[in-house]
Amino acid sequence: MKTSKLKDVSVVITKGTTPSTLGADFQVDGINFIKSESICNSKFLDRTLFSFIDSETDNKLRRSRIKANDLLFSIAGAYLGKLSIVTEADVPANTNQAVGIVRIDENLADVNYLYYYFSQKTVNKYINDLSSQSSQPNLNLDLLGKLEFTNREIEHQKKIAAVLSSLDDKIELNNRINAELEAMAKIIYDYWFVQFDFPISKEQAKFIGKPELEGRPYKTSGGKMVWNEVLKREIPEGWEVKNLFKVCDVQYGYPFSTDFFNNDKLGNPIIRIRDIIENSISNYSTQNNIDEKYIIKIGDVLIGMDGNFHINYWSKENCYLNQRVVKLSKTILPSIYLKYQVEPFIQAREKSVSRTTVGHLSDKDLKAINVIVPHSIILNRINELFDGPLNKILTNKKQNQELASLRDWLLPMLMNGQVTVADAEQTVKKVTEKTQTAKQKNDSYTKIQMLYTTVWANKEIEVKQGEMATAKDVYLLDRIYGIETGFQFKQHNWGSFDPEEKKLLNTKQYFHKPNFPNSKAFYLDLKDDGKLLDKIPADLKEQVSQGVREMDTKVFNRYFGTQKAEKKELFATVLKCIEDRQSLDLAVIREEMANWKIKQGKIESTKAEKFSEIETREALEIIKTENWHRNVMR
Repeated sequence: MKTSKLKDVSVVITKGTTPSTLGADFQVDGINFIKSESICNSKFLDRTLFSFIDSETDNKLRRSRIKANDLLFSIAGAYLGKLSIVTEADVPANTNQAVGIVRIDENLADVNYLYYYFSQKTVNKYINDLSSQSSQPNLNLDLLGKLEFTNREIEHQKKIAAVLSSLDDKIELNNRINAELEAMAKIIYDYWFVQFDFPISKEQAKFIGKPELEGRPYKTSGGKMVWNEVLKREIPEGWEVKNLFKVCDVQYGYPFSTDFFNNDKLGNPIIRIRDIIENSISNYSTQNNIDEKYIIKIGDVLIGMDGNFHINYWSKENCYLNQRVVKLSKTILPSIYLKYQVEPFIQAREKSVSRTTVGHLSDKDLKAINVIVPHSIILNRINELFDGPLNKILTNKKQNQELASLRDWLLPMLMNGQVTVADAEQTVKKVTEKTQTAKQKNDSYTKIQMLYTTVWANKEIEVKQGEMATAKDVYLLDRIYGIETGFQFKQHNWGSFDPEEKKLLNTKQYFHKPNFPNSKAFYLDLKDDGKLLDKIPADLKEQVSQGVREMDTKVFNRYFGTQKAEKKELFATVLKCIEDRQSLDLAVIREEMANWKIKQGKIESTKAEKFSEIETREALEIIKTENWHRNVMR
């Protein structure tokens, strides 16, 4: 094995420029602009922290345009030494002067291998020590190019990187699933508890003497609203407003003495403000006789009372609450609901603090928070509604912690040859099989429930459609919103489902097929008067309902009849091509569509012949704008 320098295997080593040097401002959307804070403890960039510039500014900064597979180093500031790899989903993009861009010659080195090599703690410490030799700690381009690494045969580099990447890919998948679960929970929360358009239950409809309103949105359908003097706004009749301390257990942290702190994992894990967002542990304490009331339960909401008021759910067992951290434990309201209720107050308090002042959240601030408590009929539904997604989020976080620990153990062992690639592959296989993300059982009944809910959700927004559009809906719900459908999606002439799965649409116990008026075509309708609906999990119904409603609002409500069905087919086709080719490039997608054989009647054709390039481009632009491709890009 030989030692090489980064500049020996790179075709570009440069850094970005701040738009303000051109007199340009950031935009609400546009070209991605990556700052060093997006490079944080992950192979993947944090897209939630991207800024945006317009195409004119991007053109002026073209020297620092970023390409897929570029290796990015944070070369200044608090994130010094962090690195990430740019993916297809991140570009087009640009960056600023705190980020170094290294474009690797793929014939000379593997970018993933280099990412892992320079992510080693010993190497990263060396980078930080090297940068601190100047009065202003930074890693200039000359130093960046001179960074050395162990240069193995490129095929061996790829094998090492593949083992470690399999763990990071799983972690990233879990993160995307969690982001989608959180986003879906927030959509449901906004509909139910901000707009008060929760679906009227059978019990409610019966209670108000209007059974025809079952399933309809409450406020939009004329549900009675009453003025609340505390909130200075209207809330649904029968709902209450209570103080935060009346609806959950509030516990402030214990003032642990730093004299007992250690980083050797001795004693009890102590959770400080900086640990909240990442669910990490930065200190342990050997201090004894701490009251059990300071133990954090999995699912508790933690709030940091200094700085920028971090707030998050906790996912680890047997941890203790340090001072200036407060926990909210569920009593009558689920944790997700509590977090969404409290966040606006925390954010308002943060905004009220001067940028030059460190903010402090006081006991008085917390005791001033009031929470909306729904009617008991709704209260019984929201625990099921929010506890399911939160449990999945916490399970995925726990898996990520196990996978990250394995990756961090394997990384130096693979690099110094203490573990062979073959042995590492076997270890990873055992662990990933053990920590597979829980999926719904792939049985017929579960799939029928999914189809039934999809037909029901379309019926709620007065959309009638046949088998093909329903199949495309199921695919889109799975891929866009991360809903666990249980279906296997492949490129088949019969649509998204294989022949056995397609038979489920002919289950006469649950479905029948009336004619469209003045047409020979059939649409799917529910046959059992909604009886199956009561057996379907509430969170699945809400996820499907909100997903179908959102897709219809954003795209499909402007089309009718067969045109609507074909548009759903187009979007599902483009998304499947993105998934199969891992590319957002129009030419690549059109090439894949040209290889996708279909039958229109008795005539053989292709997806490219069925849908024009203009239609494909329009669908692709909407998919990119709405970030509907996130779950299919690895």
